[in-house]
Amino acid sequence: MRLGKLTGKELKDYVLSNISRRRKEVIASAALGADCARIAPCGDILVHTDPITGEAVNIGSLAIEVSANDIIAGGGEPLAFLITLILPETSDISDVDRIMRDAEREAAAWDAEIVGGHTEFTDAVTRPVVNAVAIGKAVEGWKPHKPEVGDRVIVTKTLAIEGTVLLADMYSEKLGLGVSDLAELEIYRKSTGILPEGRALRLAGISCNMHDVTEGGIFGAAYELAHGYGIGIALDAEKIPFGSLSLKVCSALGADPYRLISSGSMLIIASDADAVLEALAAHGIKGTVVGSVTDGEGLTVRYPDGREEFTDISADELYRFKGEN
Repeated sequence: MRLGKLTGKELKDYVLSNISRRRKEVIASAALGADCARIAPCGDILVHTDPITGEAVNIGSLAIEVSANDIIAGGGEPLAFLITLILPETSDISDVDRIMRDAEREAAAWDAEIVGGHTEFTDAVTRPVVNAVAIGKAVEGWKPHKPEVGDRVIVTKTLAIEGTVLLADMYSEKLGLGVSDLAELEIYRKSTGILPEGRALRLAGISCNMHDVTEGGIFGAAYELAHGYGIGIALDAEKIPFGSLSLKVCSALGADPYRLISSGSMLIIASDADAVLEALAAHGIKGTVVGSVTDGEGLTVRYPDGREEFTDISADELYRFKGEN
């Protein structure tokens, strides 16, 4: 494919034509020649951005989802997205069409609108890079809980969901996954969002702290919260839940599941763990207590053999397999 931006016709045929979901808050949306979208949300707005650089089959929807997850964790709901596609010269216009269709399906599932972005082919990258900016509106009346000593640390679903999908796509031939494994992988692909968790906790009126578990896995997320709030967090390693496919993929490739990107799981800190678990269960969401807030500052991990290790943050396991670390 030639380098540079899409032509006006390509932009209309393969980008703008794939955007159909509309929101009443969007006054002026994505259009040829339009430099900005115009949005008139009610109340406070939340903004977050996340790039997807892994070799994901569903890179468009994943970019939308992971950026939306942080809006949910912040107590809001997404209403619009900006999406940027940076594609290598080995890609072609059909890749633009595929990624945009995938992204639009995901945005519509969130009841949100893609209002703009940028697309180009360049020799600066060797694989597609897709970045999404999520714009959300804060839900009235919800405020985050400030963690206190004695609070419980809870995670939803299982950890390493997103990382398992990315590694399985990257090493499909080496892993040789069977029919049942591939069926479980498709379930994982549909489980990287945390909108149900956010809605369940808000509907129940539970004051808590919500955090999306992304790069660095559960250890990275807990470390960020511990140092962000100046608190101590102790995790029980044996209580942290992983799906069978995640353990199989990590074992085969030698990856550490505790440090593997985990979009799809929400880390929650709350004073009333039972109320959180009940609210999640009422919406069919599994919650697991994996630790507690302690004195001091930083992350401590307790292992089944009695060891307690003060754990530092490190690069996500995924980077080792992308040759970037």
